[in-house]
Formats: sequence, structure tokens, C-alpha cells
Amino acid sequence: MPNSELRIVVLSGPICSGKSELAQLFSERHDAVTVKTRDLILELKPRVKQERASLQRAGEALDRADGGKWVSSALARIIEARRVNGDVRLFVLDSARILQQVESLREAFGVSVFHVHLTAKSEVLETRYGSRGGKTRELPSYADVRRSKTERAIEDLARVADVVVET
Repeated sequence: MPNSELRIVVLSGPICSGKSELAQLFSERHDAVTVKTRDLILELKPRVKQERASLQRAGEALDRADGGKWVSSALARIIEARRVNGDVRLFVLDSARILQQVESLREAFGVSVFHVHLTAKSEVLETRYGSRGGKTRELPSYADVRRSKTERAIEDLARVADVVVET
């Protein structure tokens, strides 16, 4: 489905590295459509509780089931629906969590994909996590977040990113 007019910015990075804030800036400044993998998980698994641990487990189960292709499949459906109803050219995926998700997106959309990996020092991430709000019930500490296999390996995505940004 590569299209020379289509652009997809794929964001990756640890929780609290600034992905959602960057996605919001793309939306405000460039009329980008933001697609959150959290919302995709809830769409595909509507019974999942809106809490960090449950969302992490559900995402990991989806990844195991098809090697991470669920993200590119869901994004393709959203892009088709949006492009039929308007001239949307920029989509931001917040966020890819494993290498196979990025590979699947590149396979599906080719040169339309630009991968940005955000990172920050552990102390900064911990501080940001401590002041986090939102609709998701969070784990007690950032150390608890990092117990997830996916979250422990998230910095591996920096190696395949088009650009890495220290936030």
C-alpha cells in the first residue's frame, strides 16, 4: 500500500519519553491523524481493563498471535477509511512497541514510513511517570512498568529508527 503522498510517522520509545506529546504536535501543526496502539488494543480486545498491566499483557498477546502484524493491519484499515472521506496524508502511530511491528509497517507501507525513536535518561522517565495522569490506571512505579518484557526491550528499537531523539 505504499503511496508517494502518504506519510506515516511511527513513534517508539519508553513510556514517558514524550511520544504522545510529539504526536499531538504533529496533529496541531500538520493536521496529522494520530493512531494510538492503546486504542487499537481496546478495539481488538474490548474487555481489557484500562490499566497499564492489562494493556501491556493484551498487546503482548496480540504480538504473539501474529508477530506484531496486527498494528499494520489496523492502521491500514484506519488509513483507508480516512482517505476515502478526505485528503488525509499524514498519520502518526503512537506507538510501535516491538521490532516486528516496525518491520510489518515498513513491509506494508514502504517508503511512506518514517520511524522516530524517543528516549530519555531513566531518572527523567521515572520523574515523568510519577506525575503522569490520564484515563489509564497506572502501575505503582516506573520499575513496575519496566518489568514488562516489551518495555524492557523498547530501547532496541533505536537501532532501526530513522532518527533517535533524546527528550
